[in-house]
Amino acid sequence: MITKEAESKTNNTKNQLYFNSAREGFAYLLSYLFQENRGKILLPSYIGITDTEGSGVFDPIIETKTNYEFYELNEGLAINKESLLKQLNASPDFKAILIIHYFGFCQNDLRWLKSVSEKYNLLIIEDCAHSLNGTKVNDVMLGTTGDFGLFSIHKVLPTNNGGILQFNNKKLNIPAKHNISYDELIQYCNADFELINEKRRKNYQDYLDNGLKDIKGIKLMFDFLPEDTIPLNLPIIVQNGLREKLYFKLIDYNVITISLYYRIIEEINKNAFPVSSQISNSILNLPVHQDIEHHDILNIIKTIKKALKELG
Repeated sequence: MITKEAESKTNNTKNQLYFNSAREGFAYLLSYLFQENRGKILLPSYIGITDTEGSGVFDPIIETKTNYEFYELNEGLAINKESLLKQLNASPDFKAILIIHYFGFCQNDLRWLKSVSEKYNLLIIEDCAHSLNGTKVNDVMLGTTGDFGLFSIHKVLPTNNGGILQFNNKKLNIPAKHNISYDELIQYCNADFELINEKRRKNYQDYLDNGLKDIKGIKLMFDFLPEDTIPLNLPIIVQNGLREKLYFKLIDYNVITISLYYRIIEEINKNAFPVSSQISNSILNLPVHQDIEHHDILNIIKTIKKALKELG
């Protein structure tokens, strides 16, 4: 029957489930994919933990008792392709791979990974907690290439909680479940992501244009902002073992930064994954969020110079 108005509630939808957090959505997905504890998931070897928040990535693995192995990353936090292929060829047990789009950047070759996943019958889970309605690669939004995408609302918007699980594989029939507060959902719906994304890109570029990459003692992890990349923050590598001292020195000058994954989970062997260990010991993330203004960036750059000089 031809109807006068649209009636289907599933036609042309995003296939998203809403949770209190992205980690809650991840746990729900793992419980579905690894029923009866069958198969393993491949995890990146750069996963952090804090005393107050635990580990958003690894806690769901423990909670659901999912079998796992870690895979190797390079200095840009991208998959070591050769190493990954050796792992896949060594075992038929891998069912899924989790990739994390760290800091809102796409570090990996998604087309290559898609072809690998098809060859090895591997499900791709994209952790886009650092990229909410943000980064695109070849006009394709992060979180839509893989079979699933995980997003965190509170990491980008001023909310306390909120997470999204998006499923792109129509062959998998995941039961619907929603557990998100009304306030978080309204904040998400009302957000003007075009303005937010524009501001975050502008702020990142503002750091580059005003000499951040010329400061001795630090190195930018990404000294170029690719087109259509929406950064969560600006990651820098603090050299000479001064990351922790610089972090607290900046606090003394009322400049609040974060060190994402400054402490990696104990399950990641530092000797087996030295690159991940090195990054966790030296990373510092500068704010580029939509509340940051030009004068804030100039002050941060000035303060970093002053603090490094004092630290000698």
